[in-house]
Amino acid sequence: MSGDESTASSVDTRHDCSCYPDSDGDIYSRYKSRAMNEESQRFFKEALKFLIDDVINLLRRQILLIREIETKKFKQDADVTSYLDAFEIIAEQIIGQPDMANEYHKMGGFAIFPPCFRCTNSKIRAASLNLMAQICENVAYCNQIVISSDLFHLILKLLEEEKDLKVANEALNTIAIVLRNNSQAYKTFVLQKGFEVMLGLLQKDDDKLRSKTAFNLMTICRAETGAKNQMVLSDYLPILVTLISQQPKPSHEQVLKLLVMITKNNNKAIEQLKQPKYRMQDVLLECWQAAKNLPNYEEMEEHCLDLMSILNLPEIT
Repeated sequence: MSGDESTASSVDTRHDCSCYPDSDGDIYSRYKSRAMNEESQRFFKEALKFLIDDVINLLRRQILLIREIETKKFKQDADVTSYLDAFEIIAEQIIGQPDMANEYHKMGGFAIFPPCFRCTNSKIRAASLNLMAQICENVAYCNQIVISSDLFHLILKLLEEEKDLKVANEALNTIAIVLRNNSQAYKTFVLQKGFEVMLGLLQKDDDKLRSKTAFNLMTICRAETGAKNQMVLSDYLPILVTLISQQPKPSHEQVLKLLVMITKNNNKAIEQLKQPKYRMQDVLLECWQAAKNLPNYEEMEEHCLDLMSILNLPEIT
């Protein structure tokens, strides 16, 4: 090996940046990237805070507008468009945003509901119930506020007294959402005579409302083991039997299904329905024959047969 070659090979290149042409560039790039990230984070945090503040201010303006309702009396044909728009704006900012729904309550947003529930204009009553349903859906914090405050009682009272069917449907939907998978809400529902209110709905002369009420009662039965006995105690059976004794309507299917659900594996219900005054053999036979002669009533036929089997009545031949 020549001297020059030996010298060249013995040179310590460990700290020679020229051996790593991209080294300085990498260090600079990493430093610049970190600085940019920190700057970006600050920017996004400030932008997010601005957006949240903007939404909160928007919600506050809608709350102030809607609270005017408390001091006004509206005729049914009054123009309430600005208030209905305010309900929609609030809903748009809250749907799918649990944190924003919680924030809405903390800024006093729930104070709009009592005067809206009492409003003489049915559109405002319906819109306020619809908004509450959207706020409470899947938001445990808001559900708890409704249950622990007077709001749940107000909705039940409205549901009991409401003459406008659209408003009654909105109230029923709100109750169903608050009750969903919520044992605490169910206890409050029972204590505040919720079953009695629902029984009154079944007797209203509106077939769609009756079907929806029966459906929601079945949902409660599936979720709460004591619900079936509670309905027996609340005198549901004679009312349900009276309903299925009438001329067949689309709601008969849901009413019969509810009757089957209450009675199945329930000795108290079976014992009561076997009393001669209910004439269950005749009622179910007439119901079955009527369904058999009508199109699209196949499930009603099946429910009649199911109930006959549960009550151990003679089979239809």
